[in-house]
Amino acid sequence: MKILIIEDDIELLKNLTDSLKQDCFTVVTAQTGKMALQKYTEDVFDLVLLDLNLPDMDGIDILEKIRKGKIPSVHVLILTAKYELEDKVIGLDAGADDYLAKPFSMVELKARIRAILRRSSTNKQIKLHINNIEINIAEGSVQNYIV
Repeated sequence: MKILIIEDDIELLKNLTDSLKQDCFTVVTAQTGKMALQKYTEDVFDLVLLDLNLPDMDGIDILEKIRKGKIPSVHVLILTAKYELEDKVIGLDAGADDYLAKPFSMVELKARIRAILRRSSTNKQIKLHINNIEINIAEGSVQNYIV
């Protein structure tokens, strides 16, 4: 699983990267909005951890660009110092899958990541159709439909 972390706080970015790599995630980092959007267009990610307070762009603008980009369904978890209810509502309404205010527990963050990724794995297609054949991955069965 590949995660893009968009965070300008170097110490937090290093801690997030180290911790997620320990859990066998592939981590790509960006410290500015411009850098993040460039990396997002060059690669495919399973999850984006997004800080809203970046030096060059507003995180909500980045989120909106992601939602209009090549893979609009990528999961986005906002990590931010903005903790007011209004900020949370704006972030979630803009398309974030989850919202976690700083400071946060790494244990809680990892649980939220697992929950997001678990939800996405249950939404994946479990049936393949090839010509007149249907393969049901969940059941481990194959059906031949003669037309």
